Amino acid sequence: MRSLMMNNLPADISFKKIILISLDTLRADCIPSNPINLYKGEYRVNTVLNQSFLDKLLLQGVFFNNVISAAPYTSASHAAIFTGLWPIENGLYDQFNQKLHAKTVFSFAKELGYTTIFKTDFPLILGKYLGMLDGVDHYFIEDNDAALQRLEREESALAFFHFGAIHYPYGFHNLKLGGQEYIDKIHSLEELYSIKPGVHENLDDMAVETFRSPDDLRLLFRYKTIIQKLFREKRYDELFDLYLEGINHFMSTQFNPFISKLLTLLEKSGPYLIVIFSDHGEGWSDDCYGHHNSLDEGVIRVPLLFYTPGIHHKIVSNRARTIDITPTILSLIKYSGDTRFSGESLENSIFGN
Repeated sequence: MRSLMMNNLPADISFKKIILISLDTLRADCIPSNPINLYKGEYRVNTVLNQSFLDKLLLQGVFFNNVISAAPYTSASHAAIFTGLWPIENGLYDQFNQKLHAKTVFSFAKELGYTTIFKTDFPLILGKYLGMLDGVDHYFIEDNDAALQRLEREESALAFFHFGAIHYPYGFHNLKLGGQEYIDKIHSLEELYSIKPGVHENLDDMAVETFRSPDDLRLLFRYKTIIQKLFREKRYDELFDLYLEGINHFMSTQFNPFISKLLTLLEKSGPYLIVIFSDHGEGWSDDCYGHHNSLDEGVIRVPLLFYTPGIHHKIVSNRARTIDITPTILSLIKYSGDTRFSGESLENSIFGN
């Protein structure tokens, strides 16, 4: 039995399923129910963020609104989350260079009998190429439904779901998910900003995170051409408006339907825990191009939410780190093996007084 009083939850609760959800590029202050809104003091925007299922969970769970990411880009940030170690200690401290050489939460959970599931929208930087799949039983690329079906079949599982659509092209991710609406959005932006249709030349940023068809790749570069033009003209408010529009679109078209399916599935699975976080945020200024190598507060301050039925809602404003996530999970699933972390368990902040 645990000595820690877990609010109104049983002290010996055993989570059968643990769901980690990464909302790539989501700033902590871009959730409407977060009382801290840094961006409203930085940008003059027209877009109002809509309430989503994420707000509902936030208002029922334990939300940390002052969490600092270990890195301002996807690969190193996620590696730090998975290992509980700073990038310099786990080996993956560049965007796409060194490989991860530390034990991950998937390997730890597997030792306790959990089936491990890993679904990503960015397979080039979240997958085998950077050594992130040790301990992973089932790996899925851009297929939430297949990963959910796998999760449903398992008696106990630790599952990771990564969503890339908040990252630009804001709200769409790719042609498969964005469809004609994505194409129409690019056309309208090219017309609005007097960019010759179809142009994608002289780009500073040609990074690609997932496998794309030639048509899909051209669309991405056209979108990045629009972003580069706005940045060079210092139209930072308009760039941030595009970002907020993308959040609204992602929440309504992807996140809300996914969470609805997930909760229906989990209702039949026994005790479960959902952990929602981001790897980095987004910002635009003379010193900040989206999130590239940026230490802007809006970029490195990310959301962290713990939810399980019956938990007492609270917002924790003490500063925490994304490297605290894995130590917290291992504490909650009672892992007693040898560990060495840079982070610390947040269990007392979540379930204590």
